[in-house]
Amino acid sequence: MRRTIKIDPALNVSATLAKAEKIAARAAKKGLSGGYTVAIETDTVDTPEGRAEVRYLVIDGEPAKFNGYTFVALVEWIGDNSVVTGSPYYEGEPVDRDTLVKGACDHCGTVRARKSVIVVENEAGERQQVGKSCVKDYLGNSLALSWFKTGDPFDEFDGYTGIGTPLHNTRETLAIAYSVIRQRGFVSKAKALEEQRTPTAELVELSMNGRPSNKRDRVLYDELWAGWDAHVDRFNAVRIHEFADELDSSSEWAANVKAVVAQTYFNPKHLALVVSLAGVYVQKVNRDAQEVNAVDEEFGQIGERVTLDLTVQSSTAFDSHYGITFANTFLSEDGHRFKWLTGTRSFDEGETVTLTGTIKKYDEWNDKVFTVLTRCKEAVA
Repeated sequence: MRRTIKIDPALNVSATLAKAEKIAARAAKKGLSGGYTVAIETDTVDTPEGRAEVRYLVIDGEPAKFNGYTFVALVEWIGDNSVVTGSPYYEGEPVDRDTLVKGACDHCGTVRARKSVIVVENEAGERQQVGKSCVKDYLGNSLALSWFKTGDPFDEFDGYTGIGTPLHNTRETLAIAYSVIRQRGFVSKAKALEEQRTPTAELVELSMNGRPSNKRDRVLYDELWAGWDAHVDRFNAVRIHEFADELDSSSEWAANVKAVVAQTYFNPKHLALVVSLAGVYVQKVNRDAQEVNAVDEEFGQIGERVTLDLTVQSSTAFDSHYGITFANTFLSEDGHRFKWLTGTRSFDEGETVTLTGTIKKYDEWNDKVFTVLTRCKEAVA
């Protein structure tokens, strides 16, 4: 299997390759077969803005296996709901939640009060859910689930802490998350890495853990709590909880987040998931507010060069023949919608920008009219 991922120009390449080598060495020491090599490749490609040099993180190999079994996902039960954390290195079909049986182990055939199981797949594509005590029959030893932690190829298994972990109050955490996002905006872990920023989940964790002894963190902690508004933030925490109930469970993220926030208390390892719910809620509220003034009309003439003050409605990424392409949509002050497809720039929702671009065409999607821009340049403040 070969995967290529377009990388940010600011990425520390030497650190990335060093980490890959460390992962490979540890995997070999633990007796894994398969595994990956990681390299950086540079290419010149055609983009919507013309020819450009891009760098790619290239991953070659296959998912690591124990005794021929590939680890597909970790499944945890919270009440009667399952949280499925799939391996980013596994490219097969996602786990079908309808096939999961709470507490069951297909290997030993018993059903008991298991909090988690691992879904494994053999070379014929057949899957089993396996309890912790039976894992040794697949690994060839009694390696515990705690082995799957940050720094291994299975980063998605991070945080297994067993019994006795202090829990977070769900509603209060949502209130703190809303307060932080209201003050600082929402920054996902991926965007934080791309733009060298602090992810929102880390700011929420900082706010929840008591006043730090470190001076820099203490200043940030005091600033965040100075902006706390108990009435506004707790009111919106209730709205976020209601918003979770309305989510379509067909997506892996929605199904997991609904399972976690349905409980009064949750495990701290799911903090980023809970914070992401608050982030999605705020983004939806902002989009809905912008749409009140939106007009379904084409703007300007095709071929016309225009300069516009715009508010970002959405910024999503998808794979294309050009590598990763960002689909950015905007709303002008007079309510016109705009779209810019580019491989070089993404935005935060709600961010305001000034763009100079050429009107390429008009698109209609979901009964909404967009004026598509190309060859855009962003004004630098």
